[in-house]
Amino acid sequence: MNTKDFFAKLNKLVETGRKDIVEKDFHLHRLLSKISRDEYLKENFVFKGGTCLIKAYTGYYRFSEESCLP
Repeated sequence: MNTKDFFAKLNKLVETGRKDIVEKDFHLHRLLSKISRDEYLKENFVFKGGTCLIKAYTGYYRFSEESCLP
């Protein structure tokens, strides 16, 4: 399945009506997953933004478009 088809299916599943948000959220999950598996990063990165905290500790969906990285 190509990337365009993947995101088309994903958009139908989550029904947000915002294709850009769904793709950004997908990449956010990938980034957080990779950080959590890296020994150095998981011990030395601290996130304080609401999006990351919501993703890490609750099942509530929230996505802000800004990045909290310096």
